[in-house]
Amino acid sequence: METKEMTREVRLKYWAGVMQERTESGQNIRQWCKERRMTLVDIEQFKADVQSVNWCSYREVSNTLIAIALADKESKDGIYQLDGVSTDFLSNAKIVTNVMSTIGNDHRGVYYPVARDALPFIIQVALFGNHMVARNCAINILINMFYFYPHDSDEELRDFVRNTIKVAIANNVKNFTQFALDDTRNSSLVECLFAIRDETA
Repeated sequence: METKEMTREVRLKYWAGVMQERTESGQNIRQWCKERRMTLVDIEQFKADVQSVNWCSYREVSNTLIAIALADKESKDGIYQLDGVSTDFLSNAKIVTNVMSTIGNDHRGVYYPVARDALPFIIQVALFGNHMVARNCAINILINMFYFYPHDSDEELRDFVRNTIKVAIANNVKNFTQFALDDTRNSSLVECLFAIRDETA
């Protein structure tokens, strides 16, 4: 079924659920997204997909994920629009912290089960973000998630998160290499990604 023919709910479920399948098959995630036109060219569609998820008690996850996709400021302060309301953010680091604090506990280095649903959106921004700042924030979050642990020691969830991130990196080396070449300030981030890709444990 073509993505454009799906309802928002079906499309989102298809996108979120496919990550485990990609982990098993090793199919190139970037190509998979490209074939289904799942890029961030249409920010409004991205927002709609995020907001269509039933985040249950983790309602703030939706806002923080959208904030990543809209990030386009390198200054210490700025404004992004969310549902027509201007919302202040302090810095790129603050955006990263906000996401990690809504999908988990940033201070304890853990994430909650909601991370499974949030991960596909974060990978999407890391690969196809419309601005370097958005991709930078998303990559920082991926690195944090890889080294964090499930708060309830759920080994299946930990394996899913780590394997999904490793597959995304391994299948998009050229994409991330170009990201580093576009701005040398991103080099250390990309080095961290490649270190994750090469981890054997």
